[in-house]
Amino acid sequence: FQRRKGAPSDGQGSFVLSHGKVTFISPPLPPVAHSPPNSWLFETSAIVTYIDLIYPDQPTLHNPEEEERNPLGQVRVKQWMSFVSDYVFNVLENHLIKPSTTLLQKNKNPDDSHEHQEEVRALQKFIQEGYTKSQEVLQVIEDHLEQQQGNGEFFLGKMTWVDLYLAPIIADCHAVSLSRGLLEEFPFLKQWFVHFSKQECFRQTYTGSLSQVLLDPDHH
Repeated sequence: FQRRKGAPSDGQGSFVLSHGKVTFISPPLPPVAHSPPNSWLFETSAIVTYIDLIYPDQPTLHNPEEEERNPLGQVRVKQWMSFVSDYVFNVLENHLIKPSTTLLQKNKNPDDSHEHQEEVRALQKFIQEGYTKSQEVLQVIEDHLEQQQGNGEFFLGKMTWVDLYLAPIIADCHAVSLSRGLLEEFPFLKQWFVHFSKQECFRQTYTGSLSQVLLDPDHH
């Protein structure tokens, strides 16, 4: 899978993770192309379904259990995928990480105008509210990981789509000082991320991610 130039996009960043022979696109998500040419796929849920269908010989990332068919296990994967996509991503990326990077740029280029100062104050207020919202959604993740302690180092005991959805968001958190400090409040989440960031799929695809660009803007 690869991003195609000129493809329609939601204008947001992207982060690519691979597992085995497969490449996954985790939200935020650009359009994705796969053979044959001009077969366009976009939206996370559609892509993950397609990957499972075209690689039936690969271990499914929808099932956290060893058994081939476990309806409850698969539903749990889907509910956490939905929570991460709808709440964790939306709150952290749109209400904390991206506004913080915007504020940082404004502070690097100060302007004494009244309009600029008003924009800065509005951003600061928005970010503070986003910080509180981020604490709330991350506490849900933290509570789950605390309960999971001793059941493996992945979110549901073995690698699933939940890990691949959550990892790029937490990586972005590490790239912004305010949200990086926020993660210190959640030791189980921090421990999970330290473990997952050592996975081959994460290390091979970190280059060019939003997190890396934020941490090292001169390295593209």
